[in-house]
Order: sequence, then C-alpha cells, then structure tokens
Amino acid sequence: MTSTYPYSTPLMYTHMEDKVSCNKETESDCNTMWNYLNNSTCYDIFKCIILKANMSELFKNPCYSYTLFAPKDSCLSNINLNDIDKSIAIQIVKASLLDDKIPSEILLMNNISYYSTLNPVQKLLISNNNGLLFINANSPDCIHIKEVDIMTENGIIHTTNNLIIPYIV
Repeated sequence: MTSTYPYSTPLMYTHMEDKVSCNKETESDCNTMWNYLNNSTCYDIFKCIILKANMSELFKNPCYSYTLFAPKDSCLSNINLNDIDKSIAIQIVKASLLDDKIPSEILLMNNISYYSTLNPVQKLLISNNNGLLFINANSPDCIHIKEVDIMTENGIIHTTNNLIIPYIV
C-alpha cells in the first residue's frame, strides 16, 4: 500500500509478471538450453566451458530466461580448453548471455544496438547489415551470428562463428 499523505488517499499497487511453470517431473522433460546443447554434438567445447565455469544450472532451470550466443565446435578448433581456467570460463559464459529472451526479430529492428550481458562490464554491440547480424562489427573480434532463434523453454540460442571474448578488468 502506498500513500502520498496528506494530499491523497492510499493506493494499492500490485505487480504482475510472466513466470514459466516450474512443475516439470524431471529435468529431462524440459526443453531447456542445457538439454538442447547436451543433445547436440555441435556444442561440446562450449559445454565444457560452461561446466568449467560451474554454471550449467543457469541453462538447466526452466524458470530462467536468457539469450545465449554459442559457437559450434567447428568454429573453435583454435581453442585449447587447458588454457581456460574457471574464472575465465565464468567470464566467457557471462559475456555470452543476455538476461532476457531476445529473438532475431528484435535484433533486426535496428541497424545498431547495445545489449548488456551477465558480465557487468561487457556490452555487445549487435549490428544489422542488410539482414546479417554481427557482434562487435567494428572490432577485430567481429563475430557473425550464423543461426538464430533456437527456442527453448528457458531461452533462445543464437549460433555464432566464434567465442565472445570477455573484457578482463
């Protein structure tokens, strides 16, 4: 209850938000991002990075809502997992996640847009160049978004041609 006393009467405010039903029998019943990544053989290296970061629960919980930019293994042949420790893995995963479901139709609405990631210092500059989507297009680390809108219960996966390298502060 809120009041702007003495000049008005009390007002009752309520807050409504969409929630995903979390009443699944087992985790395997859910079409989560983790199940999609796990059932595909194309994302094994990225899954290893998620596991190293100890962040797989973010991708398993159907109550969460994220957008993930994930590269396929064929694009990560130059990555040596032994060079990635837990702290770097955490930053990579956070730099690849947006805290909401952002479908391609929203990404394509503007020529250039910034999106905040779960890494507080990392913002992704996503540009639309005649229907082709790029992350950080004006930098040497330019990443092409190859496949879009892989829908799951807890998010959307967009496939990229490279790993998003986090800013290390």
